[in-house]
Amino acid sequence: MRLLKVTRLDAKREARGWSVEPAASAVLGSGFVKNVHLVSLEPGTVRGNHVHHKQLEFAIVFGGRCLVAAENEKGEREEMIVGPDDLLLLEMQPNIRHAFKNIGERAMFLLAYTDTPYDRENPDTLPVQVIK
Repeated sequence: MRLLKVTRLDAKREARGWSVEPAASAVLGSGFVKNVHLVSLEPGTVRGNHVHHKQLEFAIVFGGRCLVAAENEKGEREEMIVGPDDLLLLEMQPNIRHAFKNIGERAMFLLAYTDTPYDRENPDTLPVQVIK
């Protein structure tokens, strides 16, 4: 059983770099996306280390090497390394614990979007240690 759904993004690569659509126009036009956030990860740091009970989250990590880990409630675990040239869309279903660790030597980035607006008063983000 795969805990993370992984989709290779169709990137346009050229001399200037790459471009990719992290969410298809149909998804954006449907109103599905309720929150978008972009974060950086300095070398050795971890983002995530949490679980959502209601929201569906998608993420793309880029700009470096990243350890991605996911666990379900039974303790089944999945890990993968995302390299600096990989452009993958990672889907985390509700109740899948997940975390991202920069295992490279420079800052890297994570772009995420969810189907639920972020509510500071009642966040659907509960801390859980997936990666130390």
